[in-house]
Amino acid sequence: MFLRLLSCIIILPLFFTSTLHAAEKTIIAEGDLSTGLIENSLTATSVAIATSIDFIELQLAMTSDDKIVVFQDLLLNGITDVARLFPDRNREDGGYYIIDFTLREIQQLRVSNPFTASEYVLATPIPTLAEELGLIRKLEEHFNKSIKIAIEIKHPWFYRKTGKDISAATIDTLQFFNYGTENNTLYIQCFDPEELQRISGTLLPARQLKIPLIQLIGTNDGQETRQLNQGKWEPYNYDWLFTNIGLRMIASYATAIALPSNSIVDRNGNILLTEYIQDIHQYGLQVFTYSLNNRLDGLPPFASDFSALLDLYFNQACIDGVYTDTFGEIDHYLKDQAEEKKQKEKLPAFFSNLKLSRPTATGKPIPIEEEQ
Repeated sequence: MFLRLLSCIIILPLFFTSTLHAAEKTIIAEGDLSTGLIENSLTATSVAIATSIDFIELQLAMTSDDKIVVFQDLLLNGITDVARLFPDRNREDGGYYIIDFTLREIQQLRVSNPFTASEYVLATPIPTLAEELGLIRKLEEHFNKSIKIAIEIKHPWFYRKTGKDISAATIDTLQFFNYGTENNTLYIQCFDPEELQRISGTLLPARQLKIPLIQLIGTNDGQETRQLNQGKWEPYNYDWLFTNIGLRMIASYATAIALPSNSIVDRNGNILLTEYIQDIHQYGLQVFTYSLNNRLDGLPPFASDFSALLDLYFNQACIDGVYTDTFGEIDHYLKDQAEEKKQKEKLPAFFSNLKLSRPTATGKPIPIEEEQ
């Protein structure tokens, strides 16, 4: 498989696919945005849009009758009442898999959030992708604005081994709602490099669509993606994507790369992957991070507060965006940064020449001219 991808890289011309504005920082809302609402529910989507976020994230799964639903996992266990309604439908491993249920059966279930402490018990149905996009289109009309979406195709390898094509079905739904044309406000993301390459090289051209892609990079434990090797589905090894050949391949189809936060900054506050991030930018791609610890009671010891942690990622590690469930805090930080820069630009040259600096998460000051 590596040799096949390598041959494609050799014959493909190098071209840049970045469609996000380089000077702006991107916030992609994930989870329940700390509202206590059910993740990926129609209610959570409505509230997220009302908060004027940059992006909302929708994670996808597939039913036995090939319908696309918005759900964050392969399994229904834990947060749905599937065991009560369908007690005998679990597999030998105890899992209730979405793919084993029809859409009509899925629509009978209710999702609850067992991790939210509240006297009010919330339970919502699992929406289809069509329902989510229909709601978003209505809200775009109501608020008179375009709403950006990051669609995540989850575990395509799992569906592929059962003969199902979650990516093709997803793109057909996107096309029905007129995504993939001019003024695109939708992005497709996936942990599977081979699937994104297929989407870019086959599925989108066949439908004459243009949708920017985000390459999610995970760990090598097989939780997010697997690849077929001599008849066996093995955990995907992302290591080669950190090479120049791998980065060149990503640049042939993607707009951005999303990395786990602990691969960018270690537990001691040291910035990792500095050269790799520089190379990503040189290829015209952007760098996002996910799993950033944004809880004040869980901040790493090197960060005095959340703003200091964000400063380390945005200003020192030079990332371009973040996936977060606390949009408000990051949005406030970025607005303060923009205002600070605006005020500095108004200062006479005398003050700029003083080379003033401000503290950072690691205690190392950043001179003003380096910030700009």
